[in-house]
Amino acid sequence: MTIMLRVQITAKLGRGPDLVRLIQPVPTDNDIDGCSGIDVYVNASNPDIILIIEYWDSIQKHKYFLSDLQADGGLDTMLELSEIVSRTYFTETAQ
Repeated sequence: MTIMLRVQITAKLGRGPDLVRLIQPVPTDNDIDGCSGIDVYVNASNPDIILIIEYWDSIQKHKYFLSDLQADGGLDTMLELSEIVSRTYFTETAQ
């Protein structure tokens, strides 16, 4: 079952472009365990709103990745530039 993660970040006023430079898309074929790709979008009318769509094998795999990233300090700058971060997991429906 594929998990789609929707992450919406509202950057601090005027910091959206700085935040987007930090967040890079990840191709489908990558070295991140359990990740099937990450896409990054910017709101067309407000560049301080960033949408990240991630695909994972499981919620747990994402949580491990996020935990490791946070422990290594990989989220520090992103969090400094962010006002609001919301995450929502979605499961794939049967066709």
